[in-house]
Amino acid sequence: MSRSLCSLAALALLSPLVGCSDQQVVLCEGEVVNNTCVPWETTDTPVATDLGGWSQDTGGGPSDVTAQPDQQEEACLPSVAGMFPVGSACSKNCECSTGYCYDEAYLGEFRFCTKPCSEQCSTEDKDGIQSHICLQLGGQLAQENNLTQTSICMRVCLDVSDCSALSSAYDKCGDDLSKTTKWAGVTIAAQRTCQIASAVQ
Repeated sequence: MSRSLCSLAALALLSPLVGCSDQQVVLCEGEVVNNTCVPWETTDTPVATDLGGWSQDTGGGPSDVTAQPDQQEEACLPSVAGMFPVGSACSKNCECSTGYCYDEAYLGEFRFCTKPCSEQCSTEDKDGIQSHICLQLGGQLAQENNLTQTSICMRVCLDVSDCSALSSAYDKCGDDLSKTTKWAGVTIAAQRTCQIASAVQ
């Protein structure tokens, strides 16, 4: 091998070569694995690192992401973003004017736009009639249903037709006799609100 070719080979290996003859010795500060010098620090056991919800495979080969972090909720189309009022059926937070699409146990699998009562539910429409009221879902209901949000706003109704514009899933307007809203026999509001009968019995 010529001297110039030997120099190129030494540069390519990034390891010093002793002499330049047919018999060469590669100096390696680490461990030689498959004719490759692996520096000592990379042969140690990998140190666990917080990857912000990501899990990484460190099993000897190249690093490979094996688990994705929780995906952010999909963005809404501009035509529906923030368009739905309290009580409307929804599937994403961004669809609601309040930015909150309820997904806990009240009304079963049905999701609807709402907001916490701390943001004030009660408003009056042009006729001076209250349009929204706070549903109190605490105490026994919260414990039995493992609720994290125990007071949410909901649309007041006089009959089911008041609810149909929000969703065709509504088939009940509170309790006709007491003029209140009940869930599993517990009064949760002093006025009638839109409900799904099978989910509140």
